[in-house]
Amino acid sequence: MAKKVLLFIGLVGAGLIATLSDPWALEQPLPSSPDTQHANPLLEINEEAFVEAYERLIKADHHARNNQHPTSQENALTVQLRETVSPPFPPKKGVKPMESVAFDPQQLAQLQIGDTIHLPIIEGTEHTLNITQKTLHANGSVTLRASIANEEESYTSTLTQGKQLSYATIATPNGLFQLEAIEGEGYLYSMNAIDNAWINYQQSDMLFPKASHSPKTPHHPNE
Repeated sequence: MAKKVLLFIGLVGAGLIATLSDPWALEQPLPSSPDTQHANPLLEINEEAFVEAYERLIKADHHARNNQHPTSQENALTVQLRETVSPPFPPKKGVKPMESVAFDPQQLAQLQIGDTIHLPIIEGTEHTLNITQKTLHANGSVTLRASIANEEESYTSTLTQGKQLSYATIATPNGLFQLEAIEGEGYLYSMNAIDNAWINYQQSDMLFPKASHSPKTPHHPNE
């Protein structure tokens, strides 16, 4: 009797070891007819969970996009023409300005690298400046360096914004221009007009020293 019990236990143990050695044996589907389809509830749960998680991610992404702060590349300053109202100060003496302009000086001071400045139409062309460098000075003024967008050649402009005064030298394919403004209102000049008004081209650029005079002979009273 004891031998039969031991033989039975041995056979059961051998079958269990064989089953564990083949993990696929635990996952073999039960035989079914071709007309019977067995749904996998675990697969269905995973699909539902995936769709739900995906929808949550989409909603979170939309929420983040709607509430994010604008980047510096989205910040742009527009210099507008003032066709009917003159700035509160006279233009340069002897120089006729091209246009009267207006802009937000605080926004100009807050521009960062990558921001843009939209200039008015200058001699039939509208230009956009891309900020490439920013310098903050000890007195609180800000200097920006910018280049014309979409130009193969480099045209560098320099803009300085102080507490009240704004000054800019703008280089474009159409020439050099100068902007002066107080509290965001001012004039746009052509550098050619400034040079023609302030430089006398009929005079020589060379400065000659005055003719030296021979020293006077000292007078001695005994002579």
